[in-house]
Amino acid sequence: MAGWRRKLKVLRGLLAGETAHTGPDYVNIDVTHRCNLRCFYCRWHSPLVEQPRLQRGADRDLSCDLFRELCRDLRALGSTTLQLVGAGEPLLHPEIFEMIRIAKDNRLTVLMYTNGTLLDEDRVQSLTDSGLDVLRVSLAATSKDEYVHKHPHATPQEFDRIVSGLQLLAMAKATAATASPVVELAHPIPGNGAASIPAAMELAAATGCAKVRYSPVLDFGEARIRPFTLRDDEQAVVREQLRRAARRGVELGIQTNLAEVLLRYRLGADVWSTMPCYLAWFGSFVGTDGSVRICQRSQAAVGRLSQNRFAEIWNGQIYRSFRRQCLSGQPPGAWLHHADCSYCPHAVNNYRVHQIFRWLAPLRALTFNQKPDTSHQTPRDSP
Repeated sequence: MAGWRRKLKVLRGLLAGETAHTGPDYVNIDVTHRCNLRCFYCRWHSPLVEQPRLQRGADRDLSCDLFRELCRDLRALGSTTLQLVGAGEPLLHPEIFEMIRIAKDNRLTVLMYTNGTLLDEDRVQSLTDSGLDVLRVSLAATSKDEYVHKHPHATPQEFDRIVSGLQLLAMAKATAATASPVVELAHPIPGNGAASIPAAMELAAATGCAKVRYSPVLDFGEARIRPFTLRDDEQAVVREQLRRAARRGVELGIQTNLAEVLLRYRLGADVWSTMPCYLAWFGSFVGTDGSVRICQRSQAAVGRLSQNRFAEIWNGQIYRSFRRQCLSGQPPGAWLHHADCSYCPHAVNNYRVHQIFRWLAPLRALTFNQKPDTSHQTPRDSP
């Protein structure tokens, strides 16, 4: 999370119990549902998922006009970061580079995920010119054979294109004498995938990546994806391989998220059995249709940007009600319409907040009068 001033405002909101006193530190934005891959382990496009999670109209792109208004609101609220990540490939959005420019004009740090398959010369140049801060390339494979195994409609040449695209980007940055965007290799760890952990570090070194971010592959309740996830008896080996990869990273000058990923494994799948969910004070999610959700794993909208500005939604009745429920100690899943909270992607930031707030929580009963929420949104505020 951001600096101490923002952290103090987040804590002030937590003590108040339902009102956020600053905008979300980061907002995850799903700019498109379209994707050119069908990865086995993807909950959105996997050919193994019998009932796709994407709703009707899954090829929608987020409106650039809604995005522009959102960026203005986030700047006014003091938010710092946009993460362009969701169910599709952001580079398929026809206005993606304009959206990056808009966000940068509003002084926002912009991080974008990509599967790396579209990194040709033109897009590489556009990325270098765009002001994008971080490009995170998601790649669960470290060889051609492994890539084809996990991408049923892909060819070995596509893996070569990803590697070539990363190398093109490194050369373009060197030519322009710029460090932006910082390129990170995002490596989901699949079942039987311990050997790919050190290999991902070597691949990052060969392609000019500054960091490798490891994460667990999840099944999201889909039985046919489960074989691609880690078994419990594999975790000890994976932890050791992660430590070795981090040591190799020091030799290569490449960072890792070792502490974060080990913490995610330590917290486990049932993370909310040990601490409340604080996400509604420091993060948010916006879908392709402009719906605002507390978390990307929830299908329940708490507002729509076509009806209300983000600032109204952020401290509207539904958000405030959810914040009260979280502080009451109830698991968040039920309040997110049975969202799958296992191995929560926000668990590390949530844990950091909890390490401070758990000592301050008793002050709430002494300092603040906990009255029921009597505020009401106008009818157009309701999702």
